[in-house]
Amino acid sequence: MGLPFKGGPSYFAGVAQWKSSCLVSSRLGVQFPRPAPRKGRENMRVEKVNISELKPHPKNPRIHPDSAIEKLKRSIEEFGWTNPILVSKDGYILAGHARLKAAEKAGIQEVPVIYLPLEGAKAEAYLIADNRLQDETDWDYEKLKSLLDSIAGKGLDLKITGFSEIEIEGILQDVDIDDFLIHVNEPKEARKKEPIICPNCGYKIT
Repeated sequence: MGLPFKGGPSYFAGVAQWKSSCLVSSRLGVQFPRPAPRKGRENMRVEKVNISELKPHPKNPRIHPDSAIEKLKRSIEEFGWTNPILVSKDGYILAGHARLKAAEKAGIQEVPVIYLPLEGAKAEAYLIADNRLQDETDWDYEKLKSLLDSIAGKGLDLKITGFSEIEIEGILQDVDIDDFLIHVNEPKEARKKEPIICPNCGYKIT
């Protein structure tokens, strides 16, 4: 049953009649058909799956160092599981290889999974896109510093944010963050001989 044009003279009378029809239909056991799901959302159901059933994609180009897995493990333990693993139509992980490793390390047997209607070349393209698109983002360091200060003031360990103690120190001390983080996170053998020194605390990174 349609409603009159909103704002017209019979609008409120129409609303009342519509509510009355719904009430009568409910008491008689009549069910109105549910709207069809929007295109692309038919398979977006989260399922609990045993990790032994999940298959890492053999073409996954992303590398996850042990330090990243350890941080992710701690994040899962601290915040719970907030991001399901995404799996292709033919059963391979497209997003969540690191989360699977973190789950194994944490002794978690079942993880949330979403099966996507993707397979073949399109699934492989998403395997790349899920990682590459994240590289386009950056930090607003003023807001990041303010947020870290606020969290620290509430007594939480700032390392649960994923930053290391050295990184946090650099952010809070207003050093040149971009150079600082690149230097801290690159392999030691690739670093320049000249150390970076924090101008505020004097901490030397070699």
